Amino acid sequence: FKRANIIHSENLLVSLLDSQVNGGDQKLIKFWLDLLVQKFEVTKKIYHHYPINFGKGLGPNDSIEVYWMLILSLSLFFSSTKNIKYLNTMLKISDLLCSLDTNTVFRNIPKNHFALVLMVELNGVKSLSERADGAYLDFT
Repeated sequence: FKRANIIHSENLLVSLLDSQVNGGDQKLIKFWLDLLVQKFEVTKKIYHHYPINFGKGLGPNDSIEVYWMLILSLSLFFSSTKNIKYLNTMLKISDLLCSLDTNTVFRNIPKNHFALVLMVELNGVKSLSERADGAYLDFT
């Protein structure tokens, strides 16, 4: 992908996931994830596509599959980096998905796949609480 071309979110996320699973260039993965995180943090939306230079999003912004792929990609990246920025965005996307009608969400995302991401979040929060002096939370 090049920022000089129109970026289709779904295609970008499929490529990111493929790169993450197959040991792609971590700097490129981080570069594109950081752009997507920035877009989501500003608007709380991921649009269908973005114009040249990743400007203001265009098209629909209600694709559950796109949010799912983003949270999955963030889960993989957080698991490898332990960078809280990615956990923070994961939690926000989970909140967004959990606020939708569950039948609609689970028509697009298998329950066990969503549960896996929630487990990554839970383990991330637990790990943070273990490191915070006097704030350990027992999740058993």
